[in-house]
Amino acid sequence: MPDITPNIVVSQPSKLFTLARSFKANADGKIYIG
Repeated sequence: MPDITPNIVVSQPSKLFTLARSFKANADGKIYIG
């Protein structure tokens, strides 16, 4: 389903930012990759 992902990114970019912020908050300001 390649059409769903880009639609979510375009229609709801705020959720992506909130998720990123939540991950950073959980990591106590540290960014974990992998």
